[in-house]
Formats: sequence, structure tokens, C-alpha cells
Amino acid sequence: MKSYAYGRFNGTGAALRIGLGFKPDRVIIVNLEDAGGLAVALHWSRFNTSADQEEGVLIDSSGVRTELTHGNGIAIYRGGESFAATQTAYLYRDPSPDKRSSGTTGNTVASWTLDTAGNRTGHFDVNIGTSYVGEGSRVIIRESSTQLIKEGFITALSNDGDAANDVTLNEALKSGTVLFIGPMYDYTAIAAKRVMPDGIIINETGTLNASGEMCSIEAWAI
Repeated sequence: MKSYAYGRFNGTGAALRIGLGFKPDRVIIVNLEDAGGLAVALHWSRFNTSADQEEGVLIDSSGVRTELTHGNGIAIYRGGESFAATQTAYLYRDPSPDKRSSGTTGNTVASWTLDTAGNRTGHFDVNIGTSYVGEGSRVIIRESSTQLIKEGFITALSNDGDAANDVTLNEALKSGTVLFIGPMYDYTAIAAKRVMPDGIIINETGTLNASGEMCSIEAWAI
């Protein structure tokens, strides 16, 4: 059965299990924040049974390729586990991806105001939860002047989003109604008593899966 998954997760510098909902045949993971300036990537295929590339090939920011042996890259994870408390080393797709009500006020974000078009900055009418919302969060707005629905991404957040010029988007979306605010990371720590889906284990813990650095994952089952 063909399956596909894409999303972002926060690197930890420790082994991670990511519940994709299927066992993939191919995976590409990219560190989006590597200090070297070029994307660090890990390519893995279930069909590569060579012992010296059993868990994929790592390409660092200088273009150097490292073949990853058993226990050093990506392996299949069969899921089925559940826990009494939240587990940060076990990630699954966020079951509540709309974060408009994630702030401390208990109110739901309703509107966006464009403050400085030249800087692409503006603010929401109430604060947002910065544990969930920040760089990389998707924002969908219905512009009041055009009634067009447009999508943007947060590229910088100076505070909690409700003061003038707090939020920088990738483009200057006009003021309007906020329809959706997504999380920074699509994959989050699994909550207590939730069952982990199957997916992958990321055994790489240095160059790619670095602590606090955003990574993207793309996975296929053929």
C-alpha cells in the first residue's frame, strides 16, 4: 500500500522514534538550521541491504558523505508502545495542529493586522503559545480588502504575537481574519496513553539530529 508523510520535528541529539503511521521504504531527513549554511541530509532506503550503508548515507554541510552502519542512522520502528507519561523521545503527528487557541489568555486568535508592509511584520489580536508557534508555523488568512485566502509562514517572532510588529511573515499578507495557525513542528512528543504508530528510529545523534535544530522528514512506502 502506497503511503507518504512529510513534516518537521525538533532535533534532540538523542535517539528518536517517529511514528509515521506506516513502515517506509525510503526516507530523506534534512537539518534546516545547520550552521554550515548548506543542508545536512540523511538518505535511507529499505532496499539497500549493504552492510556499510545499512542505515543510510549522511551528507554534511561540506558535501562529505558518510555511510552509516547498524545503529548509526535510520532503522524501521514497529510502534505499538504506549506510556504513562509524555515521552519526548517518541514523536507522533500532532493531533491538534491548529494553534490559534494556544496562548495564555484562553482566547482564540481571530485577526491579523499588517503593521509594516515593507518589513512583512504585523500582529495577532491575542497572544499565541510560543511553545507551539514560531519560526516555520503556517498561517492562513482571509484578507479583508480582497477576501482572498492566502497562506504564509512565520519567519521570526519577537514576543508572543499580540503587539505591533511582533510577527514577521515570509510575505506581507494584508490584514484580515485568521483561519489557521500551525505548529513549528508537525511531530510532537507522544502524550500519555496514546499508542505509537509505526515508523522509524533515528539513531544518528550528532550532525543531523542536533539538539534544538529543526529538521524536515519525507518518507514513502511504495
